[in-house]
Amino acid sequence: MPQLEKVIGKKSYKISKEELDAFVADYNKVHIDLGTGDGLFAWRLAKEEEKTAVIGVDAARESLKEGSARAAKKPARGGAPNSIFLCANVLKLDDSFNNMADVLSVNFPWGTLLQAVSIPFDDFIEKMACILKDGARLNQYINMHVFNDEDQRKALGLPVLDEDYLANILFPVYEKFGLEVQGHHFIPAGQKTEVASTWGGRLTRRSSRPTLVFSCIKKESSK
Repeated sequence: MPQLEKVIGKKSYKISKEELDAFVADYNKVHIDLGTGDGLFAWRLAKEEEKTAVIGVDAARESLKEGSARAAKKPARGGAPNSIFLCANVLKLDDSFNNMADVLSVNFPWGTLLQAVSIPFDDFIEKMACILKDGARLNQYINMHVFNDEDQRKALGLPVLDEDYLANILFPVYEKFGLEVQGHHFIPAGQKTEVASTWGGRLTRRSSRPTLVFSCIKKESSK
C-alpha cells in the first residue's frame, strides 16, 4: 500500500497506514476534511474538539503550510496535536481512510472537487461513503456563485443547481451509495456561515450568491 504524505509547515514526511491508524486510535472521534485548503478550518476545529482526531486532506502541498505549521506548535501557543495534514488528491484516495470518519466535510470546493460533488461523480460519492463509518455524517457547503455565473458554470461543465436538479439528479446519487440526505438549505448571500474557512469566508462575504448546505448520514446497511 502506498505511503501517505504528512505536511508540517514547509516540510513533508512519509507516514504509513499503520501510523495513521495509530494516530486516530488515541481519540474518541475522527473528522476528515477533504479539500481542506490552507487547513485553518481543520486547525480551528481540532482546537475546539480536543478529543477528536482531525485530518485535513488537500492536493496542494503549499496550501497546507499555514494550518499545519500552526497545529504543530505547542498547545500553549495554539497548537493542535490532535490534527494531521495530508497531501493527497482527494479524488484518488486509496482505501487508507475506509471506515475511518465519524464526520466527513467538504467545505466550499472548487475545480474538479466541485465537479465531483455536484455533477456528481459516482466513483467519488462511493469513495466518500466508504470513508464514513456506519451512521456517520457527511457535511457539505457549496457556494452558488459559480453556478449562477453562466460563463463560469459552462466552462466547468457544471449543472444548473436548482431544486429540481437537487431532488431528481444530485441527491439520488448520494442515496444510491447509502448516503441518506438529511435535508438542505441555502444560507443567504453575504451572511456568515458557521464554518470558519478562509476560502469560505471570502466567498460568503464577497459573493452576491447564497451557499447550499446539505448533510447525509451513512446508512447502517450500506457498504
